[in-house]
Amino acid sequence: MAQGQSLERQVIGATGGEGTAGGVTLSWTVGETVTATGATGSLILTQGFQQPNPAANSVKTIAASDWKAYPNPNTGLMYIDFTGTTGKRSVEVTDAAGRVVLSETVFAGQGQKHVLNLQAISGGWYTLKVTEPANNRSEAVKFVISK
Repeated sequence: MAQGQSLERQVIGATGGEGTAGGVTLSWTVGETVTATGATGSLILTQGFQQPNPAANSVKTIAASDWKAYPNPNTGLMYIDFTGTTGKRSVEVTDAAGRVVLSETVFAGQGQKHVLNLQAISGGWYTLKVTEPANNRSEAVKFVISK
């Protein structure tokens, strides 16, 4: 039988702090082992116990050519408003590793709203891809689930 554990983000350091200037936030601790952060494109890898919170600090609407999705970040419910042509659309949500976590076929019409229920999915960065099979056109945007 396999058993797992869950760790809460917590650092007990001798001292530390956080500061913001010019839209950049820097947080630090003293007493934690030095660790490296690597980044490529939109992917960030951090190490150690002091981890960034992936939640954005404002709610935004993501706009594509004939649809928009909101809110971003969200807590598990996301809405897609279709503004373009009528027809079937394939909606796919993938995690940062490229695994499909949700796949639906929806009917899109002018002014049609679709609700994506992502409440069973863990918090983190995701990609929403909407495909119009009639002309094989796809658009993808990144968003955050914050829990």
